[in-house]
Amino acid sequence: MDKTLDDLLHYLKTTIFIEDQNYIQNLNAIDIFFFCYGEEKAQIHNYTEPKLYLEKLYSDGYVNFKDSENTYQINLNGIEFINNGGYKTKSRNLFYKKIWNIIKVVAVFLNAIILLIFAYFSFMEDLKEAYKNNKKELKIENRKSK
Repeated sequence: MDKTLDDLLHYLKTTIFIEDQNYIQNLNAIDIFFFCYGEEKAQIHNYTEPKLYLEKLYSDGYVNFKDSENTYQINLNGIEFINNGGYKTKSRNLFYKKIWNIIKVVAVFLNAIILLIFAYFSFMEDLKEAYKNNKKELKIENRKSK
């Protein structure tokens, strides 16, 4: 799906102006798919509803839609988005962000385990020290009482 959305934005970006005209080109949803992919239907992902992809681009704010003409055109947000890598880069960044969040949770968990182990051994060391001190006090008291 990301490839199709990126392809559509790239196509709309490259055909933003018609050579002999001074206005931005508006294209129909079906025309956009045929211009973008030609007759190679095997390259089209989920060919049944090309308008769904354009509605996704519209809802994300990357294309404008003229209801009166039922046409689409790329806007400045779409040009900037596709120049920055498009949906592929966006989904890859989301994937890396999820992995980073998992790594942070695991690191916090391991840190807590290490702290608990350190606290346990410190407690055991303090307990041994207290036992030794208690033993010495008992020996001293036994010597005094004799």
